[in-house]
Amino acid sequence: MATFGLWYFSWDGEYHKSRLKESVEDKEGTADWSDFKRRGFNYAIAEGLAGVSIQYTGNGKLDGETFAEDVFRVIHTIPLYVTIPYYQYRSSEPRDNPRGSHKYWSDWIEGVLKFAGSNLKGFYWSLENGWMFANYRKNKDPQINPQTIEILSDIVHSYGLKFIWAPYARTTERDNTDIPSIHRDGLFDYIFVQSNYYQYPTIATEGNRETPYTYSELKEYIRWIHNNGLYITMEADEGVITGCGNCRQCTLNSPEECKELASHYIKAQKEILGRKFYHRLYYFGVSLEVIDSLNSYCQVRLGEKYL
Repeated sequence: MATFGLWYFSWDGEYHKSRLKESVEDKEGTADWSDFKRRGFNYAIAEGLAGVSIQYTGNGKLDGETFAEDVFRVIHTIPLYVTIPYYQYRSSEPRDNPRGSHKYWSDWIEGVLKFAGSNLKGFYWSLENGWMFANYRKNKDPQINPQTIEILSDIVHSYGLKFIWAPYARTTERDNTDIPSIHRDGLFDYIFVQSNYYQYPTIATEGNRETPYTYSELKEYIRWIHNNGLYITMEADEGVITGCGNCRQCTLNSPEECKELASHYIKAQKEILGRKFYHRLYYFGVSLEVIDSLNSYCQVRLGEKYL
């Protein structure tokens, strides 16, 4: 069983600073790898909002070197995956031509490898759109040429490393996304699907009509993930502490409502699978207190920790 946690970094004009902290009240960057590991995470994923908070010079090798040097200074013991950033710094523009070129992203991998420690286990493709190939065929953003992902996958695997992805697909028409076919093609070693149940009160249905995103819909989503041989992204954030975050109930300023929504991911897995997914990726904002709070909440109400 492996648990992966997203660990965010942000460029401040000089360095990529860790944003991880113990509690919501703490200053960002005050928690370290031992705090992260103590919660029960097996792997860290060094991320930067798909590139939006990562330095961009146009030189993939240089940018990869800079990011890796900063990240491995902080995370030097726990097994680590490093992001491949899609977007330019503070921009909605991609770092390379998504319809053809792969040079920037290939060079980024080479740059990271120059400064990587022995704890590097692989790379994380940061464009999380579950329709990224379909958008390419329609020339609609955000998109990526399937051949680019094939090339990047080959490069990563040639070094004996793994390639992972965490797409979102807030829809009941999940078979019409790229996720099943990408999984069948073996481009990624692990795919962790984001249901977005925690964040949104509705889910898209046939014809892009919105319908209430009920607990029953979440259970059907989890059944689909399992039946397709995929894994889950567990979604929560500081809303479970403060009542203010990306939780769909944050408008009520109610941490308890947010905790209940986050706990549904555990409850649904137990009802559908009889257990938690063997591999899980956790998005929890930047505060480890989120994990602590949900561990206690789920242990009391469901007889099992969140992580």
